[in-house]
Amino acid sequence: MSIHLSKREGDGTVRTFLAIDLPLSLKTELAQLKSDFAAHGSSLKWSAADLLHITVKFLGGVANYRIVDVESTARDAAARVGPFMLSLSGLGAFPNPRTPRVIWVGLVEDEGYRSMAELFAHLEDGLAARGFPRETRPFSPHITLARTRDTISAVDRRSVGDSLQRRQRGANVRGTWEVRDLVVMRSDLGREGPRYTPMATLPFGAGEVRR
Repeated sequence: MSIHLSKREGDGTVRTFLAIDLPLSLKTELAQLKSDFAAHGSSLKWSAADLLHITVKFLGGVANYRIVDVESTARDAAARVGPFMLSLSGLGAFPNPRTPRVIWVGLVEDEGYRSMAELFAHLEDGLAARGFPRETRPFSPHITLARTRDTISAVDRRSVGDSLQRRQRGANVRGTWEVRDLVVMRSDLGREGPRYTPMATLPFGAGEVRR
């Protein structure tokens, strides 16, 4: 059951994104990659293992009374896509592996990836019809593992890049799993890092919202 908020009841915003969660076993495996960068402990801020996910659409601050619109749109989009498989493709970085600011794990651009891109397109169209802005950047789904701290020197950033490139030349990061639903996620920022709370879990294909 969805909760409908009036404008008066819905004063304020909720930092919101639409996500694909990962199996616990895969989160645990990815968290172990931290050991490959042990020499850069003070240069990197790692995502907590339980928070690892794929962002399909980031909405930012959404007025409380509009969360119901997000859930309705996400439900409609999820109903139009069947469950699909995703596979990891290896480590990468933004803006590049030489001087990384974000270290991530990418996805193989196979049939499952194309299903996720189709899901994104349905979300974009549905949300735009409700007045939400479209994404200005190309769809580039990934799993964020770590971010370099803003305070590190250019030398330390290149050192992190050297370790990343060595890891890229080593054993590849593997993993395949079945994706069955889309999560409407709330994000609360704090001193200890973000906290994510599922607001609705929407099964792919025809199905009811799970809360």
